[in-house]
Formats: sequence, structure tokens, C-alpha cells
Amino acid sequence: MSSGEQQYKFKWFSSAILISLFAVILHYKIFREVPSPFISQNKTTKDNMSNKILSSASSVIDMKKLPVYFFSHGGPTFMYPEDGFGGNPEAYHVVSKTGKFIKEVIKPKFIIAVSAHWQSSGPNLIEVAVPAGVSGVSKGLSDAFPSGPSKKNSPLLDPMENDLIYDFYGFPDHMYKETFHSKCDADLARDIVSEINNSDGTLKAKLSKRGIDHGAWVPFKVAFSSNKPANETWDVDVPLVQVSMTSSDDFDTHYELGKILSKYRENGGQIIVSGMSVHNLRDFGRAASLGRPMPYVKQFNNLLTDIFSKPGGKLSYFKDILKNSDTHELLYSAHPTLDHFMPLIVGLGAGEGIKGDDQYTVKQIYTGETLSLGWGLYQFGNYEA
Repeated sequence: MSSGEQQYKFKWFSSAILISLFAVILHYKIFREVPSPFISQNKTTKDNMSNKILSSASSVIDMKKLPVYFFSHGGPTFMYPEDGFGGNPEAYHVVSKTGKFIKEVIKPKFIIAVSAHWQSSGPNLIEVAVPAGVSGVSKGLSDAFPSGPSKKNSPLLDPMENDLIYDFYGFPDHMYKETFHSKCDADLARDIVSEINNSDGTLKAKLSKRGIDHGAWVPFKVAFSSNKPANETWDVDVPLVQVSMTSSDDFDTHYELGKILSKYRENGGQIIVSGMSVHNLRDFGRAASLGRPMPYVKQFNNLLTDIFSKPGGKLSYFKDILKNSDTHELLYSAHPTLDHFMPLIVGLGAGEGIKGDDQYTVKQIYTGETLSLGWGLYQFGNYEA
């Protein structure tokens, strides 16, 4: 081999080494600097996310977009499948089956809950719950509510365990001794607050010391505890954070909240909103005496089925309900107050908040009527296992 050929091969070999070294450095830098999928990178919480959440999120970058679920939760009797007073056995089995699918197939990294039983103290205020042990946080308004005649006195299993609020009254004592073990993650809660406060809309958020109310833990007990192995202590093995609604009945405001929360669907977050498709406790006794559902229950459930079957965005159809005298009257017959209806609008915003082929897809996974209650269960978006 001539000296010229040796010199050429040496230069070629040296260049190849340099290119390979550059590729290794670039690869390291890119993956070293991939932002945490839970953190808005312009927020002060950037370096505060707990090691637990970060380690569980190590595979989230390639994770599928998760669907959103709306559960009708009834009363605390919903925990017992054969108790028809304030419950629905068929809805129970569908929620239990859905919980099994979430736990075993979707396998979320965390859960965000929105319940009909937590409205904040302001028309544009969102509160995000953290346990009492978290420092520098005010006490939530809802903690002032009584917790029932015989609140359980068993100690929490962990400082970050979500305490339970027994916000139902006049039920058998054993219902106030029911448990549901889940952990909050304060850093995830802080990130949700930061995400809301840095959004372009009118909503503002803060942390509040608060447990989770029965609108969350009762249907979650059906969804997850019914599928829990007997030797497991925790009813859910991923963080659970509850987010309030505002004090207003404004559709746009709660749709906006859902859209803000929708980003977490791409980060392994399972959003579950909980209310009732029809909720008129004022007529419950009357319907019981008649022995049949009130006529407006099926009528309003059918209206929801019709709206969810329409193509494209659906918020305008809900707002049209208020413009027509007949549907306006139907809405307020089905929901004399809108607290159990509004989570449906939050779920709609969370479902439509991410572009894609399934952006406007809503699946009715169950509907039913008992007395003055409607038991619609809905899935926003698709999920292919």
C-alpha cells in the first residue's frame, strides 16, 4: 500500500471516529434534555417533580393518548351492587369492568379526578387537593363540611395518602367506615396549578388541603377496589389528584378547564370526571312512590345520546340547550342545580382538547334510568390496546 493510500485511509478512519463521537454526544444531549412530560418547562416547578413520578414516567414519551371517562356515581349505595336505592347494579358492573380495563390495559401513570361534589369558592377559581401534611397550603373550603355521623378514625397509611370526605348524610353507619386507599403527589398537583395559572384563559388555581369526596372515591371504589387483589393495600397504585370545578354554571369556563387538563392525557394521565347524567333528588321520593322513573330522565339521557352522536365539536350543542325553551326546561328538570351536570362539560373539554382522528369521538358505554336519576357512562376518545 502506497503512503498516499495509507494517509487517505487514516484520514477517512479519523473522520469516521469524529462523526461517531459527535453522534453519541448529540444523542446524549437530546435525550438528556428531553423535558419531563409532567412539567411545563417555563414554570417554577420544573425541578420540583418527585423522583417517584419521574421514575414512573420514564416510558411516557412514547405513550398513547389516554381516553377520558365520565362516571355517573349515584349515592354511597353505589358501592354495593345489589343495593338499588341510590345505586344501579348494571352501571356498577360497567364501571367495574371499565376500571379493570384502565388498570390492566391502559395502565395510567396517574389519575386526575373531577367530581360534582367539589366546587371552589370563586367563579374562575380552581382548587387542587393535597393532603394536610403538605406545607404552605391553605385549607380547602370543603374541609369545613361535616364528614358524617361516624367518620372512620383509622390512621392514614402514608403522609401523602388522600383522606376521605364522607359528604353524605343519614346513611347506615357502616358506609362511614368504608375505606379507599390512594396517594396524592404534591408535585403533580403543583404542576396542574401552574398549568392553569399560565393558560391563556380566565381560570386561576391554587392548592388546597382537602381529602377526596364521595363523588370521586365511591365510583373509584367500584372501578378499582372491586378489581384489587386481596393482598394489595392500595386501591390504586398510581398517584391520584382531585381537581375542583369553579362555583359558576358557565359552560365555557368548565370546557376550558377540561382543555387545560387534556395535555395530561398524552403524559400517561387518566382523567375521570364524575357526576350524573340526570340528578334530581327533589323528585326522588315522588318517583319512588310512583315506582317508576320520572319522564324527563330518559328524555334527557336521549338528548345526551343525540348530542354525542353529532359530528364535530359538541360544546355549541350543549349551549343551544339554554337557548331553546323546551330543552332549557328539560335541563333544569333533569338537573335543578348543575353541579352533577358540569363534570360532563369538563370531560368534553378534556376529550376535545387534543387534535386527532378521535378528537370529537364520544362513546356511550352505558345508559339507564332509575327513579329521578340518569346513569350515563361515557368515554371521550379512543384507546386501542
